Amino acid sequence: ESTVVGCEEHVAKLLGISVETVLDRVHALLRRDEVGRTGVFIEKELSADETFEMALKRFADQNPAVRRRLKSLS
Repeated sequence: ESTVVGCEEHVAKLLGISVETVLDRVHALLRRDEVGRTGVFIEKELSADETFEMALKRFADQNPAVRRRLKSLS
């Protein structure tokens, strides 16, 4: 195992792909190291009488994308 950063041309030739593809992947992976994986994260503090399931149901009722995702998991 070795680093790709700084050896992009060699890696591209070794893999038979364009240097641009290697640079794109390096950029994406370095960004992931820096900021984490991309996606939607919801930060919500639950009240004392609220369960996670109750909060998720209410959120799914208000958000079609969440509703579709939950439906695809069941």
